Amino acid sequence: MCKVEREERKRGFSRLIELVAQKRLLIILGCVLGAVATVIQFLPAILSYLAMITVTEGMFTTGTIDFEYISKLAFAALGCFIAYCVLFYFDSMCIHVAAFDILYSLRIKIAEKLSRLVGMGYFLTKSTGSIKQVMNNDVENIEKFIAHHKTNLLLVVKT
Repeated sequence: MCKVEREERKRGFSRLIELVAQKRLLIILGCVLGAVATVIQFLPAILSYLAMITVTEGMFTTGTIDFEYISKLAFAALGCFIAYCVLFYFDSMCIHVAAFDILYSLRIKIAEKLSRLVGMGYFLTKSTGSIKQVMNNDVENIEKFIAHHKTNLLLVVKT
């Protein structure tokens, strides 16, 4: 008698990596935008420091303050803040769109699997609450990982 071996299915974290790989480009783009936004986030502090140096040097050396230079630094800091907000928005959108697309495909696969189990009496042994738990809450936990753990996700996509 020939024994047919079932293909070993991935479980746990390796299955999660497999799911994330479906939307690899969006996730990588989101992580890159997030990294650039993080760097830009520090620039207003550096520009403020330069403005403070200009004020203190001007007061103690010449007795005048270069307001034109300070206003340029202030506008540059404002521009950095706006750039940060825009980049962070697109970062969040890329990651969340990828996460919601993955959740959609996952829910469709679960629904297809459940529809094949109708004739097998599966629903006689399982409560509707446990099925609802899998379709809603368990799948939402995957979204939380994908959309809200970008640094971990970047490491996963990299490998």
